[in-house]
Order: sequence, then structure tokens, then C-alpha cells
Amino acid sequence: MIKISKEEVLKIAAISQISVSDAEADSLAGELEAVLSYAERVAQLTGDAPDTLPVTFNVCRPDEVKKADNIIIEGQGVDAATGYFVVPLILDQQ
Repeated sequence: MIKISKEEVLKIAAISQISVSDAEADSLAGELEAVLSYAERVAQLTGDAPDTLPVTFNVCRPDEVKKADNIIIEGQGVDAATGYFVVPLILDQQ
């Protein structure tokens, strides 16, 4: 089990530029011990687990590059003046 002293809590608070009283330091030491003990238990349980999951790709079809017809695209929301797609507003503006 990991032990955190009040002095260590005060040192961490000073480095973090957080104001902590002596009474708070005692309470925080216990809370930090609990968090670090939990993290240690999780590390023990997952020690043999792989770091990442295997990556799978969509292998059902090959990617195909197709040239788009500008006339068809323009009819689907492109603002002719700016060349950008215009979509309906979904959030209230303030």
C-alpha cells in the first residue's frame, strides 16, 4: 500500500500553487492514498493486457476516387457566391 505523508501533500500543493491548510493536508493525504492504491490495483489486474486493441480496417471494398460533377453538387447546398456548403442552423444563436 502506498503511504502519502502530510508533508508530501503540502509539497505537492506548493508546487501546484494551491493553498492547503494543515487540516486539509491530513484529509488529502488519505484521499491520495486511496486513489493511488486503486490505481495500483488496476495496474496489477491489467498487467498482462495488451496496451492497444487490434486495428481492423474495412476490407469489404476498395477505395475508388471519383470526380464529382459540380452541377450536381451545386444543387445540393453550395452557395454559388462563396462556394461553401450552406446547411440549416441547428443551434440557437445568442
